[in-house]
Amino acid sequence: MDGALKIVPLGMAGDEFSCEFKSVSRAGDVVTWRGSCGFPEKSRAATVVAALHGEVLSVRINGNGIGSYRRCRPGSGVQG
Repeated sequence: MDGALKIVPLGMAGDEFSCEFKSVSRAGDVVTWRGSCGFPEKSRAATVVAALHGEVLSVRINGNGIGSYRRCRPGSGVQG
């Protein structure tokens, strides 16, 4: 598993990037966001797709995989 990933309603941030989104859609266990992401200083248009497989979330930005993340449950002690 990769580092921490924080997801909020219209945003997402990881260790080396942050994204702001204008739209979001969901089809089953796949969520697609459209907006922009920065890595870290330059922001560019981005489509981010996250797919949940059991307890593992796989994330792709503009078709490139950025990592897999294990889902944290409320009260797990992980603070954001």
